[in-house]
Amino acid sequence: MPTIPRNDTRSGDDELLLSYLVHLSAHRTGRRAVLIRLSRLLPHNRRSHHVRTAISGFETRLSRRDGQFFVLGSSDVLVVYRSEAHAIIEEEIRRVRYLFSDDPLFQDNDSRDSFTVLYNIDAAFGPFVDAIRSALRDTTEKPNEADFLPDARERIRDRQLRGEALTPDVLAKIEAALAQTDLSSLAHQQTVCVLNGQQSPAPRFRELYISISDLRDAVLPGADFTANPWLFRHLTKTLDQRVLSLLSMPEQAGNTRDISININISTLISEEFRKFENGLNASRPNAFIFELQAPDIFSDIEAYLFVRDHVQNKGWRICLDGLTCADIDLYDVRGLGVDLVKIVWDQRMPALVVDARERLAAMVREIGSSRAVLCRVDSRVAVDFGHAIGFSMFQGRYVEQLVSQDARRRRLSLERDRAIR
Repeated sequence: MPTIPRNDTRSGDDELLLSYLVHLSAHRTGRRAVLIRLSRLLPHNRRSHHVRTAISGFETRLSRRDGQFFVLGSSDVLVVYRSEAHAIIEEEIRRVRYLFSDDPLFQDNDSRDSFTVLYNIDAAFGPFVDAIRSALRDTTEKPNEADFLPDARERIRDRQLRGEALTPDVLAKIEAALAQTDLSSLAHQQTVCVLNGQQSPAPRFRELYISISDLRDAVLPGADFTANPWLFRHLTKTLDQRVLSLLSMPEQAGNTRDISININISTLISEEFRKFENGLNASRPNAFIFELQAPDIFSDIEAYLFVRDHVQNKGWRICLDGLTCADIDLYDVRGLGVDLVKIVWDQRMPALVVDARERLAAMVREIGSSRAVLCRVDSRVAVDFGHAIGFSMFQGRYVEQLVSQDARRRRLSLERDRAIR
């Protein structure tokens, strides 16, 4: 493959792309592509630093073997990748959508749906090349939509795999079912622990959450709850109320360990939350940690500042949740005044370039190892990487295994001691 200037957003990528297309013709097996049409955004949303921010995730998470990206003169971004990297591409596309979610483009369903265009290069290489060449010839002219749409049968097949889309009607069905569903059986917990060397995991707090996949299977099998981010956000607000009711249950009050929940800012300023606060027992031994997503914070920064001060005055904490390596340069964590930050583990992290690793390590140092959590940890590799970067707190399936194993060792040791006596 040609050497791609990964941090260059100049129109010189246009010429580089033409050469790459020639090379790609002999290596298109198992390849896909996505065109992210930043040119459709308002001019002030596609300045050079916006484009750099949009591509930063692909730069950090996509190895040269798995894909290449090009910035066209129109500011559109073309990513060509191996099929195995499709999950990463989807995550980054969602991140880009969130970055520009306030643009008028996303207020119109038809325009929003055409923000990204997917290509199956392996199956339709000719139409893909024609469409890209057309886009390169005249970047100011809107491309022919027919050139950019994948095969109709493929679109139907994709919809079938995803399940029923989340529409207002489907949302109404879900909320009606939620009112009659006992969510306690769908509630899960994960413990955030300090892991130092070979020592036993030292729990710091536990997160209480409702599994979306379990909820879907219980309430409306086949529905795709995340297909529409705006309706999904509305659904999470309904879930917030049910999780608050779970927190009010006596068995939760009897646990001395602090509890965290993922919640919307609008819920924290609602009448329902005020009633929840008023109903809490003053002698309750545990405190709460409210995990907020960055898009929610920046959608109404004044509401966030109010919520932050109120929560912290109560002796509770705020956690900025869901950051990725691509996000670390986007947010002033110190300026936000959060108490904790969760950074999502990704199995590609050990392959980060030196500069990206150093930026991540610098962020952990700034936050403090006692306030930074590496979450979604699924292996020892993740823990070793986290320790090398400076993390001491971890959360995820692998951590739960360690907690379970440690509890079992303690139980067996106690049984042995009793037997000896």
